[in-house]
Amino acid sequence: MDLLDACFEHFVQPKLIQPTFVVEYPVEISPFAKSCSPNLNLPGLTQRFEAFIGGEEIGNGFSELNDPIEQKARLESQLSQD
Repeated sequence: MDLLDACFEHFVQPKLIQPTFVVEYPVEISPFAKSCSPNLNLPGLTQRFEAFIGGEEIGNGFSELNDPIEQKARLESQLSQD
């Protein structure tokens, strides 16, 4: 599990009592999600969301990255970080 995911699950997720949407995940933990639109000026973030109620995840979605060259580069980057 990625350190960012572990910190989120430990410190943030239990405090999500009301319906909450977490959006624009880092590309490092979302290798199959498209990057945010350049006009949003959010480099390194993806078009991904998760929905939580009462500290429990109830949904997860993303715009699928359909560029095989970019997918390969992201997965290789993840492997080199382990």
